[in-house]
Amino acid sequence: MKRSISALLLMFLLGLSAASSAGPNYLPAQQRQVYRDGDALVVRNTAILNQLVDEAIRILDENPSIHRLWLIDVPGGFGVPAARLASRAQELDVYVAGGCYSACAEVALSGRVLHVVPWRDGRLASALIIHGAFAMNTGEWVAQGLNNLARYAERLDPISRADIEAALRFPSPTAAGLFIFTDKSVRDAKGQTVLLCEYFPSKCRSIDVTLEQIHIAKSDEPVPPEVPADDEVEQGK
Repeated sequence: MKRSISALLLMFLLGLSAASSAGPNYLPAQQRQVYRDGDALVVRNTAILNQLVDEAIRILDENPSIHRLWLIDVPGGFGVPAARLASRAQELDVYVAGGCYSACAEVALSGRVLHVVPWRDGRLASALIIHGAFAMNTGEWVAQGLNNLARYAERLDPISRADIEAALRFPSPTAAGLFIFTDKSVRDAKGQTVLLCEYFPSKCRSIDVTLEQIHIAKSDEPVPPEVPADDEVEQGK
């Protein structure tokens, strides 16, 4: 049992390392990262960047029948494009498969309803992670998302506002913040659904809540298939 727990924690930390780099060696070269699948917009295996959000908004504008947003193994991104996508996510039901860290969590928690889906083939450990961010203009860690504190507190009740604010103020986002484990195997490894970590995994405090109590619904919806980057056929037709 100890070996399996260690392996899961190692997988989690490796996922965080990948999220922090989010470079060409992490992103798959031959796979679309944002595309339509029937009534869903899919964002997959990519950081949330302006160019990606431009394409996502174009797809939403051209396909008013879309009412779902899938976030699949999204390691983070930048605050401004995340805020743009989050504003559109308010109109959509959001489904998360695998890791949804940092800027991705901001988008996910903006959704009309938030669902988590079991995901066995993910690159990132299945969790939502909320934390501060790096300010490019000052070179400092800042409390990104504090302007969203009231919304987070409402969506994640009964997690206290103080705990959420603490997560947004932690200065080392790669290994600090509010960790919401969405996959049963990872939750079982740590024994809790939610951890508030000053430094993961050694300096953490558990918060005794379930996914249901923080208004995150479990779903058996199948994960949309991957789409090759050179596939010019519009999905969903």
